[in-house]
Amino acid sequence: MKLKQIITGCALVAGLLAFAPVKSQATVYQNYLVSPFTFKVVGTYVGAKNKLQKVTFTNKDVLNYYFGGTPPNGVILALWDGDVVIYNRLTTLIVADLTTDNVLYANLNEYTYNNYYQKNGFEKYLESGAVEIGYYSNGNQNALDLNDYAFDVYGTYTYIGTVSYPVNGYWNSTESFKTSNLSGEAYDGGYISSGIVQHAGYDYLPATGTANYSGAGVLSAFP
Repeated sequence: MKLKQIITGCALVAGLLAFAPVKSQATVYQNYLVSPFTFKVVGTYVGAKNKLQKVTFTNKDVLNYYFGGTPPNGVILALWDGDVVIYNRLTTLIVADLTTDNVLYANLNEYTYNNYYQKNGFEKYLESGAVEIGYYSNGNQNALDLNDYAFDVYGTYTYIGTVSYPVNGYWNSTESFKTSNLSGEAYDGGYISSGIVQHAGYDYLPATGTANYSGAGVLSAFP
């Protein structure tokens, strides 16, 4: 994200400004925002009695599968430094990096962006582009059906970030990502193998979806 470049630039002048200390309002880990990530991907199929049925994949389903049931208290999916991670808000630690583990990723490809200063002195960054979100429950990205559950969807997105003036070597930072027109393919091994899906000449289901993440916090100019 170009927002990181803005933050880097702010660090050069962070030591020149000193006012009242700013207060943290959200989660930061190793000086990067931890932004809760939510999504809903819906696959459609012809089921019993010749009716269209739906199977849904959400961020909660990913956590339930990973932990083999209800996840521990305080655990969420989040975007951190470009990766999708499992983060525990109670221990303030990253439990797993699902992007590194080839399980879940959100790849953003920016097409256009700009940044400017607002009247309140905050620098605002705007971006739009194309996004691919992929989930592979067993970590096998060679094919969707080599996993118990999987999807691969594409769409367009918008991203907004802000950075405040540095205050005593710190600044407030926010980010917000949204996509509402995802489409692609999904796979649910249980549905396919059980015969619930009628006349499945193709194992994958057509899928649509939405996703978003947002976060805010105080970052240090000198981590």
